[in-house]
Amino acid sequence: MVNSSYDNKPLLNALIQESLRMFPAEPLLERIALRDTIIPLTKSISTMAGEQIDHIPVHKGEVVLVGIASYHRDKSRWGEDPDKFDPLRWVDGRVIPGEAIGPYANLCVPSTVHDAQSDGSS
Repeated sequence: MVNSSYDNKPLLNALIQESLRMFPAEPLLERIALRDTIIPLTKSISTMAGEQIDHIPVHKGEVVLVGIASYHRDKSRWGEDPDKFDPLRWVDGRVIPGEAIGPYANLCVPSTVHDAQSDGSS
């Protein structure tokens, strides 16, 4: 890929990424599982019954909702100031590329959810 002048503007990149983090184009995505799969969790959670789980089974035909806007305000991912507009977080190393959701490579749907596809309504 050829570097464009955009690639050489880290502050412009940071401004765009932070704008999309704070105000995602699609805050909630809906997908329908095409086959049975499992969505792994980065940390265990408790169910309403008190059971600890580290993955979510998804069956063919089930709807999966991805709360991008909620995730983009998650303190465990964005630090103590997720509600603050701070483009410098993208420049100074506070944003760690990884399994995140959103519009950029470091904010993308984890590959483990690739079995779910859009239902066409989005």
